Amino acid sequence: MLGFNVSGQDTYSVISYSIQEETILNGGYFGFEGSIFSIIAMIATIVGILMYYQKKKITISLQN
Repeated sequence: MLGFNVSGQDTYSVISYSIQEETILNGGYFGFEGSIFSIIAMIATIVGILMYYQKKKITISLQN
């Protein structure tokens, strides 16, 4: 609906925009999921999930 490229596919949208420069910051032609911000967010989420389950695993083993 907003017209952002998803996985490099260009589709029709209600709002049109153009990327002035295709860089690693905006993901370029590939779309936002190819940007450095998206990659950092994915890594932070994975680390957060791993830390959560490691803490939960330690808590469960202490209770036994």
